[in-house]
Amino acid sequence: MCIAILNKPNQTLRRKHLKNCWKNNDDGAGMSWVSKKGNINIFKELKSFDIFYEKYKSIRQKNPESNMLLHFRIKTHGLADKANCHPFKVSDNLVFCHNGIISDVEDNDTYSDTIMFNRTILKQLPEGFIYNNATLTLIEEFIGSGNKLVFLTSNNEAFIINESVGEHTKKGWFSNNSW
Repeated sequence: MCIAILNKPNQTLRRKHLKNCWKNNDDGAGMSWVSKKGNINIFKELKSFDIFYEKYKSIRQKNPESNMLLHFRIKTHGLADKANCHPFKVSDNLVFCHNGIISDVEDNDTYSDTIMFNRTILKQLPEGFIYNNATLTLIEEFIGSGNKLVFLTSNNEAFIINESVGEHTKKGWFSNNSW
């Protein structure tokens, strides 16, 4: 199963933990952060843990106050390519990662269940849906209790759906224990 991580501001994850995530989830990895100008950025890497880790360290040093989303993928649907690596943009002001399998979306040989969920559900919701508790409850019911979603806004706010299924540490939240 993939792993999604919410890395708290001013907290750097250890290389050995990220390397373990990479080894256990070897179909690519990605990360997202908010720049000092309030822009959401995404970086994805498919082949090299060293490239991924050096980019992570550089981003963390330049943007220590940003929450960061990290995701390490195991392919279950779609191709093992950068397009299917998380995080994904919902809008210019919102990105997310997913851990689990969303079964109530169209099955596609090219695209992951998460991309299909983003296209058919999340991108259809009104801007600011992340602040509506009723909408979040409906999303939680749609994805089921075994799936986790982690969102990051351009205001550097993080939201987790099914948060209690994951694990909190002083450096962040992890969707499972494969780190």
